[in-house]
Amino acid sequence: MNRLPNPLIDQLADELTPVKPVSLRAGLGWALAAFVLTLGLVVMRNGVWLGMFAGEANALFWITMGLMALLAVASSASVARLAAPGVGNRHEAPWWAFTALLVLPLTAVAGWLSGSPESALRLDAHGLSCARQAFGFSMIAGAIMVIWLRRGAPVSLPTAGFHVGMGAGAIGAVAFGVSCSLDGLAHLGFWHVSPVLLCAALGRLIVPTLVRW
Repeated sequence: MNRLPNPLIDQLADELTPVKPVSLRAGLGWALAAFVLTLGLVVMRNGVWLGMFAGEANALFWITMGLMALLAVASSASVARLAAPGVGNRHEAPWWAFTALLVLPLTAVAGWLSGSPESALRLDAHGLSCARQAFGFSMIAGAIMVIWLRRGAPVSLPTAGFHVGMGAGAIGAVAFGVSCSLDGLAHLGFWHVSPVLLCAALGRLIVPTLVRW
């Protein structure tokens, strides 16, 4: 049985152009660039708290920074993978890191409700300012991650939005943390973590509308 040639198929094939596939290494490079840029802007604007290198920072400071750094790495790696279309991929690491980080604000709020002076949220005169700055710096990393996702073709947009928000919020909080000398439970556990929670919520709502394909 002879088939007639279809000129439409030939025309469509002629119009195709090769596209360079996105890679995990490139995505991680974008995330690293986002952190370096954010950290550089924080240092230029606020400087560095040298006390953390002189033994002045308490254990809670390093625990908070460590948990947020883990969330930043896990979420950034997930966003890098999400740019490539795939079905059945698991992205559980950011959720575990996010859950671990939630212990800090819950502890701060519980201490405040119990009347603990170390968790006096209302008496923290610098808390809101720190939260605003950390949130503002997070927008830089968030924008870079959105640009990366737009270069690819993420399948699960809600998941991508959550992970962009968590990653950007954690990057901004870690970068801003190097400039803040306040290391109390309420300050670190609530005011430094709350921007991460806000970014995660906004990422879920906004990012899917920016990366649809």
